[in-house]
Amino acid sequence: MRYAAGEPGTIIPHSDSESTLDFRADPDLDIAILAGEAVYQIKSALDHLAFDLVKINETRIQLPLNWIRRCHFPLLLEVPVKGNPPVSETTPLPYNYFHGSLPGISKQAFEFIECIQPYYRRNTGNVLRPLAQLSDIDKHSCLHILNPQGYHTAELTGPKGNYLSVRRAARGDKLKSPFLAEQLDDKGAVYMEHVAHVFVSFDEGVLDKNTAALAVDGILQLCVNEVQGIIIPAFAEFLKNP
Repeated sequence: MRYAAGEPGTIIPHSDSESTLDFRADPDLDIAILAGEAVYQIKSALDHLAFDLVKINETRIQLPLNWIRRCHFPLLLEVPVKGNPPVSETTPLPYNYFHGSLPGISKQAFEFIECIQPYYRRNTGNVLRPLAQLSDIDKHSCLHILNPQGYHTAELTGPKGNYLSVRRAARGDKLKSPFLAEQLDDKGAVYMEHVAHVFVSFDEGVLDKNTAALAVDGILQLCVNEVQGIIIPAFAEFLKNP
């Protein structure tokens, strides 16, 4: 990544407190555009699979008028609710629950799509969750990728041995020494620190803490891997001539 290659991370020392991490430049704005395009293309690939699945009409029903306009791959962040007052549906959802967007699909295809929904927060659904969240944002605005992070590396070489500490840090974080004062004060001890492996993450409040700490390209690669390794092979079976 061009931004990381410029080694923007810097350590600011303070005489009366711990040093802090800063960045000499913000991430390029075109990263947000490219990431948004990637999110769109991954979600679009799922929608194309959904379209082909409905088009073969394996159950041979009369497809609803204008089904093409409503057809998409559902990605539900929360279990649907029903009634007044609203209560959550029982999972797994009943067959044909996605009839509005996926009319006429087989029971086997429905069960697969339902079991990988983000509301389960496990396995494939857990990977698709940030895709759904980022896709919803990207429909209406540019994704926010303004959170540079890096790994603070501290090394201590002294008469009692060599020590290494690597910890992730974001802009403004205090970089407290991981070593004991007596280790640093040893005669002949040499302490060095620097910022390595700078990356940028999605600065979106809808993402959970662990996901927000991942690199942008890491999240997108996880989604691509899940689509290619799990979803496409399953759909290859569903789309065989019935």
